[in-house]
Amino acid sequence: MKACYVVLCAVICIFAHAEIGRAELIDFEDLVLPPSEHLLITNQYQHLGVLFSGEGSFSGLVYPEGYHGVANFGNSSPNIMDIGWRDEATIATFVIPGTITPTVATNVSVLTGDGHPDQETFTVESFDINGNILFSQTYTTTGSGQLIQFSGEVASIRFVVEPYSRSGICLDDFSFTVIPATALVEIDIKPGSDPNPINQGSNGLIPVAIFSSPEFDATQVDPTSVSLAGASVAVRGKGKSMAHEEDVNGDGLVDLVVQVETQGFNDLGAGGTVELTGTTFGDEDIVGYDEVIIVPKAVITSVVRDGVTEGQPEIVAGPSPGGLQEGSHAFMDRPMDQDDTRNYHWESIPAELVGADYVMTYNEDKQPAYDPKVYNVSYSVTLGRAAKLYIFVDDRYAPFAWLTDGSAIAVFADTGLDIMLNEVGGREVLQPYDVYGAEVSAGTYILGPSCDGSGNRSFYSIAASKL
Repeated sequence: MKACYVVLCAVICIFAHAEIGRAELIDFEDLVLPPSEHLLITNQYQHLGVLFSGEGSFSGLVYPEGYHGVANFGNSSPNIMDIGWRDEATIATFVIPGTITPTVATNVSVLTGDGHPDQETFTVESFDINGNILFSQTYTTTGSGQLIQFSGEVASIRFVVEPYSRSGICLDDFSFTVIPATALVEIDIKPGSDPNPINQGSNGLIPVAIFSSPEFDATQVDPTSVSLAGASVAVRGKGKSMAHEEDVNGDGLVDLVVQVETQGFNDLGAGGTVELTGTTFGDEDIVGYDEVIIVPKAVITSVVRDGVTEGQPEIVAGPSPGGLQEGSHAFMDRPMDQDDTRNYHWESIPAELVGADYVMTYNEDKQPAYDPKVYNVSYSVTLGRAAKLYIFVDDRYAPFAWLTDGSAIAVFADTGLDIMLNEVGGREVLQPYDVYGAEVSAGTYILGPSCDGSGNRSFYSIAASKL
């Protein structure tokens, strides 16, 4: 394919990466081309506010000048983008920088050219935020570049090469001015906290400040319209939104602070940029962005030792390097040895269990001290999410009836896995434990007693890992 190029000239607004409204130039020179001498462009410039997509095998490929006959056509740098040939197309979509939220751009112009004596025909189209065509015109290349200018607020631009193209069309020096399609406002999640940790496993509230500016009155935002990453503002009493007004940042302007319910969040993954949307009482749409980090959702959220008056078990939370590991302490009532080795600790842990949340139970529960003839100590385990719930059982026991009869609210099966309990730290006394498991949803599960109460066995343990 013979080379040519198109130059887009305009201004870029970089949200959270540069000053809003500052002119930026994309010349593709920051890209390191692979040995094949071309690179597919998609989201490499998302941080600047543009996403590229192609409709064809040559669309959206960046080449160096001289590759496929590409010649300098007045562009500022050696690398150019091929928008395709023979009915292929490339689309540039404007987004809020660093996000995938559609927006619009202004002051867009395109310098087109072929770089070859053969004339090429192509069509340039621009669209508004609703997908309506703003501009459409077909051009024929000449021996020198020709400038095409756009007017209005452009949401996307599509370059289409005609079916009988011999060489195709390219672009370079791509620039534009990104502006919000709705009013962009400043927000602060958990004011005074940076970074902003969110525990998606909680049922709490997160304060979010919406700041006023000389051009925007945050107190006119309708709290009932506010959504942060899918979560709504909490209500109380007779349906009144939990929101109040205060000058949060001390600039003399009254801001709005809303309390958002954490259980309503979309899946935020590992965190990053989240979006707040809302509407003023005057029907003006607003949008704002802030960064969050996600506190991993707990698997085991609580354990209660039933049937006793003193002492409660301890949850050791994962994932790795926390949770269940080689040498992890097994029981609350079996402390460290004097030689600093762990008495009653876990060894030979199956890979499936490494890093799982686990519970340090009480070994005395195999034979309650207050009545050696009564073996009724049970454990209530609450999971904050869907999980694989495991029970480690000393293999000297016959399988407990509650493992399989449904009384625990879950039905457990032998996984075929084994874990070893080192019963004495100073000398190895390894006792095999059978591992039972059940895939369960979030909720509370009642685990029964060690049934026969034999004093020469060890009590069971509990672990859980997310599905």
